[in-house]
Amino acid sequence: MKLRTITAIAAALCICLSVSACGNTSDSTESTKSSSVSSESKVEKNEDKAQDSTGSDTKDESSSADSSKDDSSASEDGEKAAEGTIKTTSYSREGKLIYVTTHDNHGNRISLEGKNGDYHIDYEYDSEDRLIKEVKTDGDGKEVYSETTTYDENGKILEYNCVGNGSGYKKSYVEKYTYDDHGNILTKDRTKDDKETDHDEYTYEYNADGTKASEIQKMHDGDYIELSYEYNADGTVAVMHSSDNAPTGNKMINTTTKYEYDANKNMIKSITYNDKGEEKTIEECEYDDKGNLTRDRVEQVNDYFNLTTYEYDDKGNETKEIHYKKRSEDKVDRYSTHEYDQYGNVVRYESYDGDKLKSYETYEYTYWN
Repeated sequence: MKLRTITAIAAALCICLSVSACGNTSDSTESTKSSSVSSESKVEKNEDKAQDSTGSDTKDESSSADSSKDDSSASEDGEKAAEGTIKTTSYSREGKLIYVTTHDNHGNRISLEGKNGDYHIDYEYDSEDRLIKEVKTDGDGKEVYSETTTYDENGKILEYNCVGNGSGYKKSYVEKYTYDDHGNILTKDRTKDDKETDHDEYTYEYNADGTKASEIQKMHDGDYIELSYEYNADGTVAVMHSSDNAPTGNKMINTTTKYEYDANKNMIKSITYNDKGEEKTIEECEYDDKGNLTRDRVEQVNDYFNLTTYEYDDKGNETKEIHYKKRSEDKVDRYSTHEYDQYGNVVRYESYDGDKLKSYETYEYTYWN
């Protein structure tokens, strides 16, 4: 069966999914910006903690319609708007229009229109289904922002350009990238509002085997962060050294983090030491027989700890994520649940604050042979 139509119904406040740092700490790559429709909303738990990619500070409005959601339940009608496209209209329980989205036959969102036409977003893609342009206009047709992305022949981002009108969270800036012959990112330069004084630089160096050796971040406000890595024979990160003046503005804060793994290269323990060799943070992770993260405990030594647990179905889909109160392993703070159809696509997501339902989203799919 192939997925043809993806429609989403949402009644939510603010939904926040926590991403765990446990997992295989092998080398990470720079992620691309995309608004292609995903068939599931699961957030992967096995993130690359030791080599966290630097990201943009822009809010990704292309991936959600949070500004047009309300707190009531909703329903959706999907129809074929034109040859090769699917138009989906979302309504609240009271029958009020929430937003309208249109997808092409590759599952890419090509437009989103808010309730009462108060805003409109258009998306353009290249022949490889990579997002190359996003433009938002307000209800009067005035451009709020435009984003363009260019790629090299290998699909790597060369330049990302955001032009904002200065209102809200969208500000103008340009990001430029360079890569080595192996596709590893070498530099990322970010300039805001065409001001060379508002310029951030990221540089990366690699070992002969392609693993990341170091990363340096020089920020326009004087913040300076340098990371360096040591590896085990199997390619997992053994030690990460960090020098950071961001909290103080001048004095460098040096830390060292050491990692331990199980036979499947899943990170089971990390300890971060200060420059005096004292333990500051301890993280411990547990996994099931399929390698799924089931328990993540992060302790700030001599202070507090946070515990998060995860549950899965027989197919490995995450069904429940539980966050416990600080310093507690049995008092639940908040949790979320996922339900799936027979093809593994999310059909319902619920978020609870304590035992109280805070928000939910439901998804409908149309398949064809």
